[in-house]
Amino acid sequence: MHTLSHRLILRRLVVLGTPFVLAILDIFHPSFFAQTGVFQAISSQINWWITLHVLQLPLFCLLALSLYLLLKGVQNVAATISRISIAIFVIFYPAFDGLIGIGTGTLIRYAASLPAAQRVFLGNVIDAFWQSPIAYLLAALGSVGWAIAVLAAAIALSCPTWSRWPVIALAVFAGIVNASAQVLGMFSPVWLAAVVVTSIAFGVVARPHLAVGLLLMASFLFSVTHAPPFGPLGLACYFLAALQLELQRESVSLPTARQEAHS
Repeated sequence: MHTLSHRLILRRLVVLGTPFVLAILDIFHPSFFAQTGVFQAISSQINWWITLHVLQLPLFCLLALSLYLLLKGVQNVAATISRISIAIFVIFYPAFDGLIGIGTGTLIRYAASLPAAQRVFLGNVIDAFWQSPIAYLLAALGSVGWAIAVLAAAIALSCPTWSRWPVIALAVFAGIVNASAQVLGMFSPVWLAAVVVTSIAFGVVARPHLAVGLLLMASFLFSVTHAPPFGPLGLACYFLAALQLELQRESVSLPTARQEAHS
């Protein structure tokens, strides 16, 4: 029992502690979405920028582990898809964050120490680095990995209210909405409304209602960006979903443990 309690504490630290800490940190993530002028936007916060992105590297890996632990003991097609997608996320998303976050930050810190004329030249180099196709590819692969992993996990961990077909149909629709937004960059109020409506509908047709709806929100929002507002909101949704699933798991496991103790 003593060993099990330690395992439970460690599990909770990863499953619940990781999204909670990451969400708090990302509230203070400097936001910069323009394609040029990154030096001027970040140079005044460069020390925090680099520190944050160093901290995010292990936290993104722990976030992947968190989702993997939520699926422990679940064996179905959706769970398998989710686990494969978790691997895609953990390979590519931290790589993107290290390249653009720490790499850009290091270049900006160096550029700040140069004379003004050289700083202008290096600023153009930093902008080109910021827009690197390789960085975009890493970000896209990592984001898609997260989106599919959490969406598939929501299906794997859910039980249909009436039939499995509405769940599958909404999952396919959610994937299309997310993919089209990623490709076309259509993160508009209409897109956000579609996200909310789809997540609510998903929660209606599957149980546990709140957890699966929140997981779908997390799939949408965090795959857009980890910067505010979408990043912290997506992580908050994931944290609340994980909290309900963990409490539900505990309520099921406690009677089983008591029965084994008396047998």
